[in-house]
Amino acid sequence: LDSEGARDCLLRKSVAGEIVLITGAASGIGKLIAFEFAKQRSRLVLWDINKSGIEETAEDCRKLGVEAYPYVVDCSLKEDIYSVAEKVKKDVGDITILVNNAGVATTADLLSTQDKQIQKIYDVNILAHFWVSITENLNFKYLVNIRNSGLKLN
Repeated sequence: LDSEGARDCLLRKSVAGEIVLITGAASGIGKLIAFEFAKQRSRLVLWDINKSGIEETAEDCRKLGVEAYPYVVDCSLKEDIYSVAEKVKKDVGDITILVNNAGVATTADLLSTQDKQIQKIYDVNILAHFWVSITENLNFKYLVNIRNSGLKLN
């Protein structure tokens, strides 16, 4: 199967009824991805550190007629990821599709970025994708990693 054939195959795959976990779903790309999966009739598990944002995304998706489960998760904390993943398994079931989208960025250039901010960028943009991906309680079949830049280099 060539890349074009694989792409066509994926585009035809129905995701209706699949349980999709999207990290960073309170705004931006994550929110748009949630809407797209909602339009395809997927069940949504939505993670973000922004409580009001993730609840708003879930409510907007429910208006499209799907189940949406918002969870407040600090993806920079491995323990938070693992404990919420265990809760998701109990509340919703096994994840079918994982979309690792959570990310943070700064508008400052690298040399003026504080150490604490650099650590947060690394923890969310690099380590969180790893921790979420290896979490045993998720048991996902498909993985999508979204890469966003965290620092502006001058």
